[in-house]
Amino acid sequence: MTSWTGRAARQAVKCLATLAACALAPPAAAAPPERSAAAFTDSVGVNVHLFYSDTPYRDSGAVRARLQELGVRHVRDGLAPNRPDQLAAIRHLHAAGIRHDLLLGAPGQDPWPLLRVVRDQLGGAIEALEGPNEYWSTGPGWQRRLVPFQRHLYTSVKADPRLARLTLVGSSVGDVDLSRSLDVGNLHPYPGGGPPEANLAQELGRAARVSGTKPVWATETGYHGALQMKRGSHQPATTDAAQAVYLPRLFAAYFAAGIPRTYAYELLDQFPDPGLTDPERHYGLLDHRMMPKPQFHALRRLLSATGDLRRGPKPSVLAPQVEDAGSGLRQLLLAHSDGTSRLLLWRAEPVGSDGRALRSPRSVTVRLGEPTALRLSDPTWNRDRELAPAATLRVIVGPALKVLRIGRPASPSASRRRARRS
Repeated sequence: MTSWTGRAARQAVKCLATLAACALAPPAAAAPPERSAAAFTDSVGVNVHLFYSDTPYRDSGAVRARLQELGVRHVRDGLAPNRPDQLAAIRHLHAAGIRHDLLLGAPGQDPWPLLRVVRDQLGGAIEALEGPNEYWSTGPGWQRRLVPFQRHLYTSVKADPRLARLTLVGSSVGDVDLSRSLDVGNLHPYPGGGPPEANLAQELGRAARVSGTKPVWATETGYHGALQMKRGSHQPATTDAAQAVYLPRLFAAYFAAGIPRTYAYELLDQFPDPGLTDPERHYGLLDHRMMPKPQFHALRRLLSATGDLRRGPKPSVLAPQVEDAGSGLRQLLLAHSDGTSRLLLWRAEPVGSDGRALRSPRSVTVRLGEPTALRLSDPTWNRDRELAPAATLRVIVGPALKVLRIGRPASPSASRRRARRS
């Protein structure tokens, strides 16, 4: 028979060992808030220029096919007056479920001729209208010209029952209050060739000075590859390999920061520039021949791994706990309508010109509580593999985003608990 004193001593040793283990263990981050995978899919858009008929955009069939391949259903463009070919192209994209945010008019113009085109000829193809683009660049006095125009545009749209359903996006400017003349604000947080997280908080602060507490869309952002441009003439360039790391992170980071819609600039390179000297010719996810660049494939694979088109009640999923002793870890948890979830993990770190990490990636421990089916994807490097069902696993996480697909718990007890909760 063991004495009470012996049991107490062993218990004390056990407690001390547990405390020591806890002190040495990596910190466990709280489970990230669960977001809708359908909302994330819906957050991804891209800029196009369908009325640029001297560029590859003139082939709306090829544009539509590439957008469908990419998995994007939202585009942004300007509405050109007296261009029936553009109207036909907009309707052609809409037939494939792709809808438009349209820039509409400028101070000194009456917006009603364009609004009538939207109302009477484009119908459901349009989901949003937007004020003038970067109007601050028009010179001194732009504020006194812009504010009344944006107000007139807003009241005109909301006064017409057939237009009032559209989202009215504010002009992409800073330092002028337009909050009473828009449904959502606007920002252009180009990362300047670096990590997409670096300037995001600052840019959101600037946008709030325009839109107040209303939601904000990022209607332009992205990267260009004019590596031989004149230094200082434009925002810095970065390689396609680095963009294949940064672009999936950009959409995940912006969505995690509360931005419900982001449009990459832009779908394709408008003109050839083999010397890589003109930034405006190198923003595309496709080159001038409409061939995909690495960043196109990376974004396509991200949307394939996370995509969800069904909106509905949020499923109850396991809440993963992530333990990480490193730095810069970001995570986004997406609930899928099929009852699974996607845990996106990455580190907010720069990469080299080859897209590789500048420091050694570090592992994190993901604790799920129940054994569950798992699949791990790396959209940047095109890696995808099934994992053995587990309740705990270690994942190497660096700057390139990883997608962990978390299935339903494998144990019958978990299934019974899920049934009781529902």
